Amino acid sequence: MALEKHRAVVVRTMKYGETSKIVTLYSLRAGLIKLIAKGVRKAKSRLGGILEPLNVVEVIFYHKTQHDLHTLNQASILFSPIQLRSDAEDTLLALACCEIITRVQMLQDENSEVYHLLEDTIRIFNSSKPETRRIYFLTYQLQLLRTLGLDPGFSACSNCASIENKAWNYDFQNAQLLCSNCFEGEQTQGALTENLRSAMHYLSRVNITEIAAPEKFIRYQRGIYYFLTKFFQYHLEEMLNLKSLAVLQKMKKMHDEWLQSGSKT
Repeated sequence: MALEKHRAVVVRTMKYGETSKIVTLYSLRAGLIKLIAKGVRKAKSRLGGILEPLNVVEVIFYHKTQHDLHTLNQASILFSPIQLRSDAEDTLLALACCEIITRVQMLQDENSEVYHLLEDTIRIFNSSKPETRRIYFLTYQLQLLRTLGLDPGFSACSNCASIENKAWNYDFQNAQLLCSNCFEGEQTQGALTENLRSAMHYLSRVNITEIAAPEKFIRYQRGIYYFLTKFFQYHLEEMLNLKSLAVLQKMKKMHDEWLQSGSKT
């Protein structure tokens, strides 16, 4: 067994035995890795608060050749999103970003661009205004598609390369953006306004930590969410039905029910 050191984001943890955890991390140089952290749940363990989801850490572990589960030796924390954790909704959005990684990346499948996108997203979630975090979540998904080689292509018409149109239509089945002149058929669920297309093109290309005036993109949240949902249905079903978002939806529904019941008393 050889010792390895990696910078990584903790994306998931699971109890193992009476005192241990299995920790899933997405690392800069080795992709997804799974470690067994022995005794980490003991009261006196100094690693308990380090190996928490969303933390950026440095880990040293014994790499077991021909095995998927390795043994943790040491861990230190590089960044913890303390401000983010103060809001349950924002925490769940960030956890959904981590959950997506576990669905679309294979063990030990290195992709430094994906890693930097994930860490940058967690950092910007921690420092941004709560009202803009959904925009960052949607931007994360748009940019993840590009880094995975599934760029929807918002720059120009796929057929004539035109870039100046007031209305567009997206062919989800063939992943093609078409201008109004090239699209044949009825304007259906793939219809896009120029403003929405322009917004998605910008968000899919800009550094996620450098979005200019993110508040101005709030108006496009519904349109971007709808587009991504349809795109995933055709090309990346793994991105649908995220458990973290299901918890968020259930929490918000419960909150609304409590408010409604309180107004009747």
